[in-house]
Amino acid sequence: MTIPISVNTHFLKSKKLIATVGLMGGFNVKAVQDYPKPIGGCEIYYIPDLSSSTQDFSISGIVGLGYKIIDNNKLELISYFKYYQGLTNSFKNTFGDMPLIIDRKYSSAVMTISINYKL
Repeated sequence: MTIPISVNTHFLKSKKLIATVGLMGGFNVKAVQDYPKPIGGCEIYYIPDLSSSTQDFSISGIVGLGYKIIDNNKLELISYFKYYQGLTNSFKNTFGDMPLIIDRKYSSAVMTISINYKL
């Protein structure tokens, strides 16, 4: 489960260009490996429950840029590009009693198009 908190700033005279910056907190509800399914002898090292090796909470940063394609009294069409960068490690540095050195701060880029109806 993730909860983003961000601030939008509008640019240009038409205020159609939108810049976004913020933070996103993530809470690990259930860490399971469900893909890919184990095949043949690979089931020996297949660990379906990953909760012992993943952090319960992580924080990421968000930056984004959007543009209002359509903006009238009843409808908005906005295209967004957002980049998420992990700020905390998503893996624990232990697996049971075995110490690990894993530094995984995940990142992702997302392009969205949203249609907003104004009430």
